[in-house]
Amino acid sequence: MKSSRRSLTILLIDDEPAILSLHRALFETLGYSVLTAGSGDEALTAMQGHPIDAVVLDYMMPTMDGEETARRIRKAHSNVPIVISSALESLPGPLLEIADATVGKGRGLAALIREVEKLLPPVN
Repeated sequence: MKSSRRSLTILLIDDEPAILSLHRALFETLGYSVLTAGSGDEALTAMQGHPIDAVVLDYMMPTMDGEETARRIRKAHSNVPIVISSALESLPGPLLEIADATVGKGRGLAALIREVEKLLPPVN
């Protein structure tokens, strides 16, 4: 099961290095290839050179917030699933129309994994 996930790549976007490290370790342990970005601009650059199967995106980021990042990802890569991970209790309505799923950071890592895996293609 682990080896079949290896072909799936997840892009993690968060301005907190500790969160990126934790999430990267978690998804790599589950067998995914993982790319990380500390900003929306970094994420968009990473997506130009790599096929991405899903995006986990923080909402509260400096310079380019999660909503703007999600809009730009949708414009360039309309079929890539986007999961918003946020510490906020409520997110702006327009963001909820762009994202495929949202997970509160307080819900834990298992909830994040479930939401991401629901959006990925089935593993054979």
